[in-house]
Amino acid sequence: MANLVVQWVLVQLCSALLHAAPVVVNRKLVDMSYQYDENTINYPSKSHPKATLEVIFKGVLPGGTWAQGYKICAAEHGGTHVDAPSHFREDKWELHEIPFESLVQAPAVVVDISARAELDPDTALEVSDLLTWEEKYGRIPEGAVVIQHSGWGRYWGNQSAYLGNNNSDPNAMSFPGFSEDAAKLLVERKIAGIASDTVSLDIGKSKEFPAHKVLAAANIYGVENTANTDKLPPAGAIVSILPIKITGGTGGPVRIVAEFNEV
Repeated sequence: MANLVVQWVLVQLCSALLHAAPVVVNRKLVDMSYQYDENTINYPSKSHPKATLEVIFKGVLPGGTWAQGYKICAAEHGGTHVDAPSHFREDKWELHEIPFESLVQAPAVVVDISARAELDPDTALEVSDLLTWEEKYGRIPEGAVVIQHSGWGRYWGNQSAYLGNNNSDPNAMSFPGFSEDAAKLLVERKIAGIASDTVSLDIGKSKEFPAHKVLAAANIYGVENTANTDKLPPAGAIVSILPIKITGGTGGPVRIVAEFNEV
């Protein structure tokens, strides 16, 4: 009798599972790159000129077919772009040498410092921010891309606000970035890369670029001017980072796509 009861219960459970409403999972995609044109905000120096397009051909071919083509002239480090480790270390990976596996389907770790950055534009993402993230979501996974969300994307399109100055003076900028100690901890975590939603991986007032140097020495790439960092969850997303594969490049414009499931 007991066996019959057990069998009946199992049948009822199976039936309930088969007829239960399915869990709907929505796959969400987020474009994390800014549009690239003559209005793109670059680091204010002569080595980062604005992008320009020059018409090569625009018109009707013999036979009536319309065609057009342009020549583009731009700095490697303009707009949303990747810093290859060779940007700050001569003996480390150039852009074409960054392993493809470290650029695609990487776990995204989003660290939110926006509340602090709103009060202090010179704040940095610190070790304490990373440890707080780990207390909530677990250890930062190897091969992850750690993304700073400072809220700076709201200034995109306003160069003086985005750079934190009124005259584009590279010696008088204020915006958030990663601290040197945070960069050192991320090297220990064996991440693949970091991404900043500002024009640099280091804070605006930095003159020595310590975060750049620490990460480059460990062959860790960086992404600057990352868009839509507010649209990602703190954990659970994956990112794919696809820069132009420039042989010998120290960096290059990049298209970044993040994806995650919304239940």
